[in-house]
Amino acid sequence: MIFLTVLISLAAFAVLAVVLYLYILGLNGIFVYRNAQSPVSCDNKKFLVFVPAHDEAVVIRRAVESIRNTDYDQSLIDVYVIADNCTDATPEIAREAGAVPLERHDLEKFGKGYAIEWALSQIDIDKYDAVSVIDADNVVEANFFKVNAGLLESGKEIIQSYFGYFNVAKTTYSYILYLANLIENILLYNSRSSLNLHVFLRGSGMVFKTEVLHQVPWQSKSITEDVNYSIDLIANDKKIHFTALTRVREEALNYINQSFNQRLRYNTGIINLIKNNCFSLFKLGLKKKDIRLLESSVSFFLLSKPMLLFLSVLTLAVNLLVDAGELITIISLFNIVAISVYFGLGVFLKPEKGPLVKTILTMPFYGLWLIIIYVLSSFGYKKGVWVRTPRMHDTKKHPPIL
Repeated sequence: MIFLTVLISLAAFAVLAVVLYLYILGLNGIFVYRNAQSPVSCDNKKFLVFVPAHDEAVVIRRAVESIRNTDYDQSLIDVYVIADNCTDATPEIAREAGAVPLERHDLEKFGKGYAIEWALSQIDIDKYDAVSVIDADNVVEANFFKVNAGLLESGKEIIQSYFGYFNVAKTTYSYILYLANLIENILLYNSRSSLNLHVFLRGSGMVFKTEVLHQVPWQSKSITEDVNYSIDLIANDKKIHFTALTRVREEALNYINQSFNQRLRYNTGIINLIKNNCFSLFKLGLKKKDIRLLESSVSFFLLSKPMLLFLSVLTLAVNLLVDAGELITIISLFNIVAISVYFGLGVFLKPEKGPLVKTILTMPFYGLWLIIIYVLSSFGYKKGVWVRTPRMHDTKKHPPIL
């Protein structure tokens, strides 16, 4: 009983420390966002753009055309669509839209990470200043290449652009996703980057200086290939810069049941990353006497709000059983409220209009759903399974929820 009391006390205080740190970063993020400088642009870098795609015939034209419609010299942009185990017309449509299809068939090494690793071996990347990765269901802002070229010119080697949504107010759930993502981008990523702390890649809108891909080769190790590569870069003293001066956007899922596999996959990946990398990155930070590495080793916990919420609820429930003291009850309740209120900081970022009141009323149920997803992830449910996330045209197959 004493051991359990000590354990939940440590857990409650640990979550409290992470929550307070989230708020410090969040307040800094608001300040940085409100005082953002105009983007520095450049137009003399040559880009190789990879668009990984698996059966994306419905959306691939939109993605390629958004790249081709940017305000950048198109002769300096080569677009390759990686048609990964496609059974539809993705390659043909990609070619019509102005991209070069790279068709890949490998059912053993299946998925985006392996597709990018394979594509890098097919193209002479030394002909380019930088390599970018854009998801097949994304659109890029017109200034995407000018901003990233300017950042490359200023000395940045790896850049992660703001990753957001374009149908933010179609349903309550799409607005929840928008607000959560707005907060993630501005209060966490943009804030950390402004403080010269390490940030993690987000899968799309990534730009790499060509030399970096030689120095730290891309290797797909799991279904969270972007965060895994981030760790490889951080361990090799490479700084990932985040910018909110340009964006890539995707269609937000309209209904909560469409995103079950997506959230499950993400949480499973984060749990595995914590298990496999937190301690080793901490040891590396101690060895190099690098405070940024030490901070990065615990920053994984910032990526999963459901984990923090679950631990808070768990410490509260266990404390009611073992009676570890009133202080632990107060701290656990504070953590639950603080994590919930954290999302309210997005109001200070002037969010786009949407069903705000309905969203606030729905958030507790969304939080409970996220806790369930986290518990399933913790027990390895569908571990390592990649399932295509439904798009808007798949909605009829998925009865609306929220």
